Amino acid sequence: MSDIDFLNLFAKFSGFRILVLANRLDCTNDLALRAHDRLEQELRQLSDDMRWSITAQRRLLLNTDPAKSEDLAEWLWNCEHKFMEFWCDPEGNDLLENRIYIDHGSREWYDPRSQVWVSFHDAHPPIQDVAGDELCGLDKIIAQIHGETGVRFTTYLSGWDIDRPDPDDLDPECYEDLHGLDSEDPLSAIHHRVHGDTLGKQA
Repeated sequence: MSDIDFLNLFAKFSGFRILVLANRLDCTNDLALRAHDRLEQELRQLSDDMRWSITAQRRLLLNTDPAKSEDLAEWLWNCEHKFMEFWCDPEGNDLLENRIYIDHGSREWYDPRSQVWVSFHDAHPPIQDVAGDELCGLDKIIAQIHGETGVRFTTYLSGWDIDRPDPDDLDPECYEDLHGLDSEDPLSAIHHRVHGDTLGKQA
């Protein structure tokens, strides 16, 4: 049988969802509203997952048909695996528009514009964690969720526009200087457009 108390988690996620909805009433900016709405959706999904997992636990516990034991055990294992590997991912679950994936194990981050992995030694990931006052108190709820359930949510924003421009829309000479410098400008036009002015700065 599973060691995860899905019933207790269901109660916690349901309670946190109500807390987020109540806290949303005090939001004073669009960013905080978006973060609250996304967290409420995630908590609703978590509650649904816990309800499904409770059903799996109950059916396995009450099962008297040996022919069904393997299938029921696999059902419960899938519930546990989803919670531990997906929801409890130490990298966290993004609530805002962060499209920078960070692998803390290898200390690298993925640059979707150049489509390469970048070491922390070469450049810090261009993300910033939104301050608690901008989230209108949601950061405290997020910390409480992590502390009581193990599920981590993040409020990172990408530090620059990471949409990669189409090379056909760019000047050929400028595109050739994709990662380099320009003789007339400390940073070439394409460097500005692709990398932004903040690349390499620690968030």
